[in-house]
Amino acid sequence: MAQETEKISVRSIAQHLGLSPATVSLALNGRRPTRFVSPATCRQVWAAAKALGYPLDRLRSQRPLLNRVALFLPTGPNPVFSESALMLCRDLGLRRVQVIVNLSRTHREAGIAAQDLYRRQEIDAAVFIGSRDEIVPGEVPSVYIGEVPDGASVWQVRADNEGGGRSVAEYLWAHGHRSIAAVMPASANRVGARRMAGLTT
Repeated sequence: MAQETEKISVRSIAQHLGLSPATVSLALNGRRPTRFVSPATCRQVWAAAKALGYPLDRLRSQRPLLNRVALFLPTGPNPVFSESALMLCRDLGLRRVQVIVNLSRTHREAGIAAQDLYRRQEIDAAVFIGSRDEIVPGEVPSVYIGEVPDGASVWQVRADNEGGGRSVAEYLWAHGHRSIAAVMPASANRVGARRMAGLTT
């Protein structure tokens, strides 16, 4: 028997299926499902939503478009982050997607701001640039560019920092270097840890 409609949310469907809320939201809203969510997962999400009593008719009346994206950047100068932001703004702009840029002092502050904007229907998705020590759970479809905590169930794009560290070590070893020092900023703890893992394996 279906549960009461008012008690069904994206989060409850995600918990029922063992998926992330972002995946369920993407599947239900039809935002490029074959690119970000597999067709099989989309069918699974829609079947569960129907069984649980989620208001699917309301979703079918909505246009499956990505119109507004919030781009979250950490404060402080970083040429890599700035270049990434400029490229994203350019590419999304070519697709007629409005980009809202937000500078946040902390990872929690950025996560809370994204959820607030999404609840007010001011954005359709969020992109977080820079490695994160904390992920604020919520329903906003999100992509993280950089390192995230181990085990976080999120869409992520990151460099192969461990592979990069390994390549550096192999190069230096091949050229006869045996005493190697690695100097990294304290702020790059997650990135630095993965690079060190590559250097020492």
